[in-house]
Amino acid sequence: MGASVEARVPFVDHALVEFLSSVPFHYKIRWKSLLHEVMAGVSNSDEISERYDTTKYILRRAFMNDLPDAVLERRKVGFPVPLSQWFDKRYRAHLHEILLDPSLSRWAC
Repeated sequence: MGASVEARVPFVDHALVEFLSSVPFHYKIRWKSLLHEVMAGVSNSDEISERYDTTKYILRRAFMNDLPDAVLERRKVGFPVPLSQWFDKRYRAHLHEILLDPSLSRWAC
């Protein structure tokens, strides 16, 4: 989290984690149908999410009376990063200077 934007901090509260560990599995994964559950069993894990199950099912149900359907029913979205703008000619020299700074080599893996 030190090198990224993290919006899930409220979800790592120990009381919430402890409670969710007691929630039955069938509430955590909500298959769209029995066929989808079977298909998920023979698919790569990267292919399963959103295709065969309802993501964030408990969270969506918890807020169904507070959020509009457009929000509750939309697909997951990433955090857009304007890399093409950051790496264009205007910032290239500055990024090169920062990213290739010799003092950063001690942090390399």
